[in-house]
Amino acid sequence: LWAYPQFFGLPPATAMHGVKGVIVRGRVDGGGTVRMFAVEKEGGGKYIYASPIFPADGQWHNAYVPFQDFSPFGSVDPNGRLDPEQLAHIEIGCNTRARQCTIEINQLWFVGDEASGEQK
Repeated sequence: LWAYPQFFGLPPATAMHGVKGVIVRGRVDGGGTVRMFAVEKEGGGKYIYASPIFPADGQWHNAYVPFQDFSPFGSVDPNGRLDPEQLAHIEIGCNTRARQCTIEINQLWFVGDEASGEQK
């Protein structure tokens, strides 16, 4: 079983300049591996953070996921790198052998350079 809900409603591209990653607060019950995908707008690529974000143990966790640690996944991106300004959506979910999996994400924070002067 795999489930990767899509999170739209990301900040506008201008606010994503200088963003280095995302902090996720969530929990997953049902075992398995919790991962994140970052999907760029049409013409861009799809990227995966393949390491587990946090344990699928039903407990609440906070995790920082740096964009520099994402790898290309199943598509070709013309510039070969994840561009936060080009994000269309984020997918957070899990792969599990269980018959059921519950995913709860209650907060996402995009974090970046303090020097940019913009709040993220």
